[in-house]
Amino acid sequence: MQVMISSIQVPERVRKDLGNLDPLMQSLARCGQLNPITVSRDLELIAGHRRLAAAQNRAVRRAHRL
Repeated sequence: MQVMISSIQVPERVRKDLGNLDPLMQSLARCGQLNPITVSRDLELIAGHRRLAAAQNRAVRRAHRL
């Protein structure tokens, strides 16, 4: 199932520094999204904060979700 990136809500996270997203963004451009972003039924992020940030930085509009 796909979801609009802009509709995903990101609650307060423990991890503040997402690190270097360049390799992840390059992989996203080269291979596409290999692992889905996990969100709740209310579209609140559960797992995949770095994948979400990389997709946002690459101006991806939709992403696969679990």
